[in-house]
Amino acid sequence: MRVSEIKKFLNKIIPVPYNEREKIYKLNQKYYMWGIDKAFLNVTTIAKHLESPHIIPSNANIAQGIIYSLANQSLSQE
Repeated sequence: MRVSEIKKFLNKIIPVPYNEREKIYKLNQKYYMWGIDKAFLNVTTIAKHLESPHIIPSNANIAQGIIYSLANQSLSQE
């Protein structure tokens, strides 16, 4: 997924009130859309910092990704 696509999604959902998001994006997990804007903002900020044009969706914790990236950077500098 390209970061630009996520930014378009963010621009689309940020103006929509949380209660309306729940109706538009019907997911099995109640209240999922209440934090999606903040989660995607974190992801796009990190991608910008790491100069990554792509994001690979996974179930991994964001901290795992940051630690893995920093470890790889450290190893490549040795």
